[in-house]
Amino acid sequence: MHTTRVVRLNSADEATVAPLLDTMAAEWGGELAIGSYPVMGQSDGASLLVTLESKQAERLDAVLERFRELLPPGAFLASQSDVSSLSGLCGSGSASRRSLNLAGAAASAAPDTEDSPP
Repeated sequence: MHTTRVVRLNSADEATVAPLLDTMAAEWGGELAIGSYPVMGQSDGASLLVTLESKQAERLDAVLERFRELLPPGAFLASQSDVSSLSGLCGSGSASRRSLNLAGAAASAAPDTEDSPP
């Protein structure tokens, strides 16, 4: 069973985040699948969703922490683990996937507030 975290970013340019995703994929190898999905019209201002997926749920906290360290200041909005309420992709229609094939996700649900920055 895979565990997924969706990271909601305020990043106007997916190209800014792409090298960070490549770094994450290289650091975590086959343990991690990463997808990035541009979105529009999100109530929290998110313009990019990044999915982090692993068979090892306990590793995702460390992965998420590392990803947050790599992000530019102000880019991280929130993360959520409940993907059941997420629907099909929004935005420009482009999506990047690194590693495994991931199910598409876009946020129409509220993010987990416990992972939001102070």
